[in-house]
Amino acid sequence: MDIRIRLRIIFWLALALVLGFLLYQGIVPTGRITYAYDFSKPNYFINKLSPLDRVLPVSSRQQSVVGDPAYFSLRTPRPFSKAKMTVVFKNPDNLPIIEAGVLSDKKLWRYQTKPLQNMKLDELPSDWNKIESEGLSLYQLGKKYSTVASFLQNPPSRSQLALYNTQLANNFRLPDYQAATSAVEIKLPIRGAFQMNVYLKNEKARFDLKIEDLNLNKDKDVVTVELWQGNALIASSSLGDDGVSGDIGTVLPSRKLELLSKVLPEGVYRLEVVANDDIVTQKITTTAHSFSFVNKLWLAGEGNEANALWTDSQAVNLQTINPAKLKTVMIGGRSLKLAETYKQYTESTDGNLTKIYLPMNDVIISGDGVFAL
Repeated sequence: MDIRIRLRIIFWLALALVLGFLLYQGIVPTGRITYAYDFSKPNYFINKLSPLDRVLPVSSRQQSVVGDPAYFSLRTPRPFSKAKMTVVFKNPDNLPIIEAGVLSDKKLWRYQTKPLQNMKLDELPSDWNKIESEGLSLYQLGKKYSTVASFLQNPPSRSQLALYNTQLANNFRLPDYQAATSAVEIKLPIRGAFQMNVYLKNEKARFDLKIEDLNLNKDKDVVTVELWQGNALIASSSLGDDGVSGDIGTVLPSRKLELLSKVLPEGVYRLEVVANDDIVTQKITTTAHSFSFVNKLWLAGEGNEANALWTDSQAVNLQTINPAKLKTVMIGGRSLKLAETYKQYTESTDGNLTKIYLPMNDVIISGDGVFAL
């Protein structure tokens, strides 16, 4: 056979193999594929960790995470119904909890996370009994319960419980609670989305929100307020865009968004304001007078109004994007200086009720608990 014909055959076979490999990568006919990233070189499918202010440069095929949370995106050529993730990591600072998860709500930027390591549970003394069933783990000193099911049927009081990464039926009650006879004004400008835990008792839930659109991005700025009990949506209301197109920074007079529910039985409810960072809730007027903010708040405003908050978070994270707000805050009597914009600063607490004093606004505050006025 002529050498040129052989070379052509080899060329076409190689081309067919390459095309076959690319086609396989694209359609994944088996429905199962593995992607790996070891920090030695860029990976098309697994993006780098970000944002840059929360990670250090890659060194020796490792990358340190110095802010919480850090993200990466996975690019797949076709949809998959399930993913299994394996992470190899070190914990030199002995952080008590390390988690990973997937983005479950892009507008609220909310993640569904699972534990990679929980040192508080790992370091429990050997005389603690552990039972696993139905995807739950029960740790108890002694062995009062023989099964997880028996615990769920007859749990102890809330004061004897610590929950992690799970929820129980919410039967929490505030003793001697009385419904308010007049409205309460929450004059705390909040930028973007946020959540509140609200306590109600045989009363209507009424929330009047004063909404301002900064018009700093090109997206349609729709605001939705929702009232939930567990996974049940109780009431909702929406406010459309203010009609200003483009990112020109024109701020029109504030508008009103109202939510009113039927009379609700006693219990804890969750209010969610779904909005992007172009929206500022300038004021909330409500008949609910027992409430707290959940996990994260972006305190907005141009001035230097001081704010005092209380939290049960085990660690408080603070960040600002405004150079004029680089100041010192007080957390549990300890000072924490915000020295750089876009950098996240963290101060640990003892896990009890901790006071936070902020001498400024336009700061993002977050934690693993609630924040109250």
